[in-house]
Amino acid sequence: MREDSHPLCRRFGFDDPARREARLRLVDLAPGDGEHAEHLRREVLAPRADEIVARFHAHLREDSSYATVMARGGDPQRLQAAHRDYLRGFGRGHEGLDYFESRLRMGVVHAHYGVPAGVYLGACAALAGLVRRTAEEALPAETRAPALCAFTKLLLLDTSLVMEAYVQAEVAELAELVAVERERARTDELTGVRSRGAALESLEEALARAALERVPASVVMVDLDGFKAVNDTWGHPTGDAVLREAAQRIRAAVRDFDVVGRYGGEEFLVVLAGTPLDVARRIAERIRARIEEAPFGVEGRRVALTTSAGVAEAAPGEGAAEVIARADRALYEAKRAGKNRVRVDLG
Repeated sequence: MREDSHPLCRRFGFDDPARREARLRLVDLAPGDGEHAEHLRREVLAPRADEIVARFHAHLREDSSYATVMARGGDPQRLQAAHRDYLRGFGRGHEGLDYFESRLRMGVVHAHYGVPAGVYLGACAALAGLVRRTAEEALPAETRAPALCAFTKLLLLDTSLVMEAYVQAEVAELAELVAVERERARTDELTGVRSRGAALESLEEALARAALERVPASVVMVDLDGFKAVNDTWGHPTGDAVLREAAQRIRAAVRDFDVVGRYGGEEFLVVLAGTPLDVARRIAERIRARIEEAPFGVEGRRVALTTSAGVAEAAPGEGAAEVIARADRALYEAKRAGKNRVRVDLG
């Protein structure tokens, strides 16, 4: 047997016979239930599968969710054929890996097509009612009760497996959505670099590492010189375009593991974990050169800008607010000295 022949069983632990047996006990399946299910399958489900499925799908079409699922790529004929096959093979081999794998896969497929869990459970109840009514017409009372009891237990087994995979798929999707939203919250919407909060979080982590491993950590505060005139002269859309380009130039001037965040307005915070002051100053000079090297091209306009930067290395025990304040002080010293330059705060 191929190693990947039952990937879902492995994922959910049902490749362990003891785990499968525990699930069968959970729904109270007894050895005789297989025979009763076979009787139901032979006398009712197989010969009347077309009729049951037709009535079942007529019922489904009354729910708007059915049309929604079909619009997502569902094939009504294929779905009906799958339901007929399900009835004709209902419960057969329910102790085995193949059976468990097929039911888990049903859950994944339902989640993939976006079938709401409540709709799936409601459909199971509707199908059970159709089978029960059909069995009442086709079976004598003495065989009907044990057959329907076995049917109920096996349907519970199927439902439990489907929902187990379904819920995990939904949890995984939710986790992905949460991750996307978290990343969105950590990203500055305009420039695409880190948000202020995310940059400060990275600085806190760098300072914690510095204290634990006794390594340096530095920051660079970067401010675009004369940016207010860009907005005043050409408007905020042009200013926004310049900010986006400036963020990308700053990002290109630093190392892959450095963190660039928009601190506010036209000011950026660069977090340099494990970086001493002399290296931080060289990085700040690279940023300054990248901003100055060519005008910003925006909608046919050429906007020439420079930048000023302040650099500080965190002192032992210093917090994020303190090191940022020192870098900010150095930044304004660069502004007062004529702009387009880097200043370092030595503490």
